[in-house]
Amino acid sequence: MTSMDAAFAALDQLDDKGRLALRVSGQMYEELYLAADARAERAEFLVERLHTWAAQWGLIFDLKAAEEHWDAHHPRPQTVLVSRYHTLLLERGDEVRELKRRLDDALDGREQAKIRAEKAERELDELKAA
Repeated sequence: MTSMDAAFAALDQLDDKGRLALRVSGQMYEELYLAADARAERAEFLVERLHTWAAQWGLIFDLKAAEEHWDAHHPRPQTVLVSRYHTLLLERGDEVRELKRRLDDALDGREQAKIRAEKAERELDELKAA
């Protein structure tokens, strides 16, 4: 997966033109995806209507068996890019949370040191005044 790591690193280093090109290609892919999704929704609706009509007419259509037959003859590859990218985002989120926690601790320590310094200055002023 080294080439995959390099590809994700390249995504992080895109300039404005690269991000614009990537955004446009993403929008084009989204159009294709939405069209395919709409066709799939229509097909599901039509199959459901057909199944309802068949049941009303006393015909039996085993939708589960048909699904299993389709799945057996049309295997789908597992998606790895999105899950890998999400994993990277989660890891970065963990890193950011840890850095934020450490920053909060450092700021709290700084605030405590400031309070102690002010207290020490007041005590010094009191000693000088005495």
